[in-house]
Amino acid sequence: MSQPFLLLTLQEAKDALESRDRYMEEMADTADAIEMATLDKEMAEERAESLQQEVDSLKEKVEELTMDLEILKHEIEEKGKYEFSMVGTAFRH
Repeated sequence: MSQPFLLLTLQEAKDALESRDRYMEEMADTADAIEMATLDKEMAEERAESLQQEVDSLKEKVEELTMDLEILKHEIEEKGKYEFSMVGTAFRH
């Protein structure tokens, strides 16, 4: 083999190794980014689930309070009718 050909082959081999090393580094960086994205996704899903449970709990509380309000309104209305009828009776006597 001639000296220039051997130098060219060695340079090509060196370039190929450097290219491979860059590729491996990029793939490692990509794998790290995918792992971080996966962890972020899992955390977001857990947070969403927790918030959905909180929403469901608050909806139940609203329903309970709405029922309590309706009961109180009804009681106030009935009490008002009773007091009005008592006032009417007092004026008749």
